[in-house]
Amino acid sequence: MWQIKEFVPEGVKSYFRLVTAKLRHPDCFVGSALVGKEVDLGHGCSISPGAEISNGVKLGDFSYVNRGSIVASGQFGRFCSIGPYSMIGMPDHPTGYRSTSPRLYGQRNLFGAVSEWNDFTDPPVAGSDVWIGAFAFVRQGVRIGHGAIVGAGTVVTHDVPPYAIVAGAPARVLRYRFREEVVEELLESRWWERSLAELEVEAHSFQMPWNGVACREAAR
Repeated sequence: MWQIKEFVPEGVKSYFRLVTAKLRHPDCFVGSALVGKEVDLGHGCSISPGAEISNGVKLGDFSYVNRGSIVASGQFGRFCSIGPYSMIGMPDHPTGYRSTSPRLYGQRNLFGAVSEWNDFTDPPVAGSDVWIGAFAFVRQGVRIGHGAIVGAGTVVTHDVPPYAIVAGAPARVLRYRFREEVVEELLESRWWERSLAELEVEAHSFQMPWNGVACREAAR
């Protein structure tokens, strides 16, 4: 039997999905209709046009997802930056089943059989102040530490240490953003957990190269 929605132009349906997403997240910029109903967006998040955020994804305050990226699963801290056309926490396919096609084993399989397969057994988790570059791929099961940078086009298959800069396929650590003692100081400070009002007191410190306690004192 025909349903009315089948005759509604896709552009019209997309418009109403976008309006609904905006209403669900009034304190965020939502420029994409592809934001799931069960997405948790923190205050001040930004979702660019064409980005796709699936149900169950959580983004911390002031994080953004750039154009064309797909975040299928995962949890991200505050102040995270996800570059364009990245693919994060994508569905897994079984390697030990008879077939790797979800048309045969998945929830919507061709047989109508009951499926116990779970596409998202271990969504990735990223700390705060993480920058994921354009066209990066982050698989499930990965943990990305606070302050880490994932280079453009990187394939992340293993955990990334805090404040590490990784690149390549698979990802490898190129270097760290700061000296070991500065990294320890930043992790101990957990500045990303402070309110915006508290951070505003040290606003100048975010406008200059960081080198530890001395820089913080100079910024006051």
